[in-house]
Amino acid sequence: MRRALLALLVVAMPVQAPHASQPPSQPTFRTGTTLVEVSAVITRDGRPVTDLRADEVTVLDNGEPQPLVAFEYVDLGRGERPDQRRDFVLVLDDLHIHPARTQPAIDAALAFIDALGLNDRLAVVRTAPPDNAMDLSTDRTAAKAVVHATRGQALLVSSVPGELEARVGASMEAVAQVAAALRSDAAERRAVLLISEGHPTFTLELSASMRREQQSIVRAFLDVLREAALANVAIYTIDPRGLRAPGSSSVASRNMEPTHDADPMLAGEASGSLASLAINTGGIQTRWTNDLTANFDRLVSESRQYYRLAYAQPDPRPGRKQPPSRTITVSVARDDVDVRARQRYAPTPAGRR
Repeated sequence: MRRALLALLVVAMPVQAPHASQPPSQPTFRTGTTLVEVSAVITRDGRPVTDLRADEVTVLDNGEPQPLVAFEYVDLGRGERPDQRRDFVLVLDDLHIHPARTQPAIDAALAFIDALGLNDRLAVVRTAPPDNAMDLSTDRTAAKAVVHATRGQALLVSSVPGELEARVGASMEAVAQVAAALRSDAAERRAVLLISEGHPTFTLELSASMRREQQSIVRAFLDVLREAALANVAIYTIDPRGLRAPGSSSVASRNMEPTHDADPMLAGEASGSLASLAINTGGIQTRWTNDLTANFDRLVSESRQYYRLAYAQPDPRPGRKQPPSRTITVSVARDDVDVRARQRYAPTPAGRR
C-alpha cells in the first residue's frame, strides 16, 4: 500500500567528533556515531524520583554495560510556558479499528487532545488516507476535525490474498514515518499515542520460510523501533475494544501495562503488536478497560518529567554483523523504585546515520 511522505520538514544530524573547544568531560566520538537516547521514567510509589546520580544508573545494551554520554533529569513542570511545550502525535489506525468501535476511538482521541497543555503542539495522523500530512500545531480545532472524520475500516477476514498483511505494513509504515518526522536536534522525549485494535498478522520472528509479505511486516516493525530510538519516541497504545467477556480474544478485564521484567520479544509474541510497541519504546499499553483515558495524565506527565540517558550505539564484534535488534536494560541502585524505559531498538547501519 503506497504511502505519501509526511509533510513535516526535519533535519536529522549524525553525531560528529566534538569541537576542540568543548570541555574535556565531553566524550569523543568516531565520525558518524549514533547516539541511543533513552528516556527513563523512574518512580517510587507512583511519584517521580528526582535526585538520582549518574553512578546509580546502569544501562546494558545486549547485556553489556554502556558508558553514559548524557545524564540529566528533565522537569518541565506543568508545561505552562511556551518554552516548556512538548510535541505529541495522535495516530488513529483506522485500518485496524472496527466500524462499530469508531465512536469509542473518536471519544478517546478527543479526550487526549483536551488533556494536552495549551502550548503543546499536536499532529493527528490516520493510517488509511493516502495523503496523510503531519502538521504539528496548537490549533485544536483543526486536530479535532481530523478526528471527527475518522471511520473504522478494520477487516476481520479478507478474500483478497495479502490484504491483511498489506494493511499491517501500511500501519507500521505510518508509525515509522511519524517517528522519523519527529527527529530533530533537540534532545527531548516525544510521545505518540496509537489508537488501534492491533495487527492480526503481526510476528517478530523473521525466517527464510516466511512469505515475502510476512517478512515485510517484520522489517516494517523493526523500522518503527529504529526510528523511535533515533527520535526518542515513546509509543503509548490504546485498544478501543474496552472490556471483553471471558472466551473472547481477550480473557481479562483490567487495564494492563506491559510486563517489563519479561523478554520484550517474548512479551510481544504473547500480547501482540500493541504491547510490543509500548514495551519496546517505553510507553504504556491501555486495554481491557472501558476507561480508555486511564493513562492520559501519565502520558503527558512522563513527557515532562524523566531522566535523559544517552550512549553511543555499540559496533558489532569484529567479523560480525549488527543483529536485527538490540536489547536495553536500565537498572537503578536503589530499593523500591520502578523503572520504565525502552527495552529494544533496531540499530542504525553506518550508511543510514
